[in-house]
Amino acid sequence: MPFEAYPLVQYAQYLGVLIFAGGALATVAASDLKIRQRAAYFAAAPGFLMAWGGGHIATDYLEHELFDIWHVLAFLSLVASMNIVHWSVAKEGRKSGVVSVSIALTLCAAVVLATFKPF
Repeated sequence: MPFEAYPLVQYAQYLGVLIFAGGALATVAASDLKIRQRAAYFAAAPGFLMAWGGGHIATDYLEHELFDIWHVLAFLSLVASMNIVHWSVAKEGRKSGVVSVSIALTLCAAVVLATFKPF
């Protein structure tokens, strides 16, 4: 990939994280199950794919190892956040503060790990 295209990959990755976070926020904020499901399926899921795909391309471009501990933990945190979002809208009555905090913590962990690469 040419060097000039890397900012576009970063932009897509950041946009994906924002779309995912917005979809997750709408999922926990809305009261109607159908609206929560639409937020999860039509905002959070595409945002997840953009964030994951952009991260994978950036990892390849920057020549980081795919199985570095920070990369694996960031991926697992993002997947956990996505699974919690989809679990919360699969059935009525799964909206709670614990679910909201779990989504926020796992998403924040993924962003911090991918940004600072602490390991």
